[in-house]
Parts: sequence; structure tokens; C-alpha cells
Amino acid sequence: EDARKQAALSGKSVCIQDDKYERRDNKCHITGIAEVCITGVAGNRISRGAQPIIKASKMGWFVLYCFCIFYMFLALAIVCDEFFVPALECFVDEFGI
Repeated sequence: EDARKQAALSGKSVCIQDDKYERRDNKCHITGIAEVCITGVAGNRISRGAQPIIKASKMGWFVLYCFCIFYMFLALAIVCDEFFVPALECFVDEFGI
């Protein structure tokens, strides 16, 4: 853990003995203990490759998802305005709040 923190803060590469994983059959499998090199980035920046990216094939679904969220908020606002607020006003008048 100390080596990981040191690599993250200093921005240098540090090699340590740690569990090594390999990707097979779309799953990660532990292969034992091996020398693993960790490269840190000075500061707490997020690397460019870690930024979320929406694939072009999924963009249509993302637009539909955003539209549905907006539509649901609009529907909720209308339902609250038409039914919930008058019901609250009746309770307030009835109980003298």
C-alpha cells in the first residue's frame, strides 16, 4: 500500500510484488504473485483514458434516455400541481394548520 501511495504522489513508476491478474474469457483470473509496476500521476488528476465516453452506437439510446427523464419530471410536476397541492390545501383547511 505504501508503494502505491508513493507512486501516486510522486508520479514515478514503482515495481512491487502483488497479485497478478490476466483477462481470459472476458473475466479476470488471478495468476499468482508477480512483479507489478505501478505508474503514478503527480497530483490527483484523472487520466484522459478514464473519462466517460459514449459510443456512437449508443448515442441514440442516450438521447432517448435524456428525453424520457425530462418527460417524467414534467409529468411529475403536472401531477403534483394538479392533485397533490389541492389535497394538501384540503388537509391544511380541515385541520387548521
